[in-house]
Amino acid sequence: MKKLITIILSALLLGTALFAEIPDEEITTINFNPDQISKLDINFAAGNVKIQAVKTNEITVTVTREYDAPSATTKIEKGTLSIKTKLFSNYKKKIDVLVEIPFGKEFEEIKTTCVSANSTIKNIDSKNITITSGGGKVTIQNCNVSDHLKISGAGGQLSVEDSKVFYLTVSSVGGTTYIDDVTTSLVRTESANGNIVLKNMKAKAFESQSASGSFEAQFETMPVKASWVKTSSGNIDIQFPKGEGYKAIVNSLNGQFVDNNTSVTAASCEDLVSQFKNGEVEIKLSTKSGKATIKSE
Repeated sequence: MKKLITIILSALLLGTALFAEIPDEEITTINFNPDQISKLDINFAAGNVKIQAVKTNEITVTVTREYDAPSATTKIEKGTLSIKTKLFSNYKKKIDVLVEIPFGKEFEEIKTTCVSANSTIKNIDSKNITITSGGGKVTIQNCNVSDHLKISGAGGQLSVEDSKVFYLTVSSVGGTTYIDDVTTSLVRTESANGNIVLKNMKAKAFESQSASGSFEAQFETMPVKASWVKTSSGNIDIQFPKGEGYKAIVNSLNGQFVDNNTSVTAASCEDLVSQFKNGEVEIKLSTKSGKATIKSE
């Protein structure tokens, strides 16, 4: 009996030791020469994807994954650094990737494709950035995009802040679109039922379409090109800089229109013109049942 108890205790201790040696996560770090890379292509399922500029002389990729999560592959081909999971469909296991690049390094293109992972890009210069997200949150901060920044998301919040973008496109199914302190020649937003919020905007023109979500915009500088907003049941609330003129053209089926600058109001209307200070920039507002409002700060 004593021998049997000794064997059982030894087995339990061995099992505990073996279990303790299994890591909760695995961390892999790889360094690359920045001169070899002009494009980034990241394809991940679940976790977090973060790309940021730091004080470094190399491009550093750090992958952190749960011990039983699918492994990731990294390779350089024709100037493109690709970072991908081998089993993209296994989105239940968390895999994080952090890409740190030297300040001043400019990319030709950055692409991230994620199922439920969150994507964050900070302090980056790139000609083009394309973000596709299934349900994760997307955050762009302090970036300079000389051509096109394009974001598509299903359910997570899509944010662009403190950035300069030549052409900005944000499409959302149900998540909120939040754009703050962005300079651009054109901002184009589209949403099925998520709200669209623009703050401190310096845009030459804007175009927006929403089904049931609301559109709220506050401009720091006046748009100088024809712009438009269309909603179905969502409200439209636009604030222009104080004293700037415009020519609003409003179409509403059952909604209400209120221009606080001209005191023009309407319960329903077709091609109603509300012109402020002989402004020539056309701002077209169309809604079926939502309320549309224009005001100045």
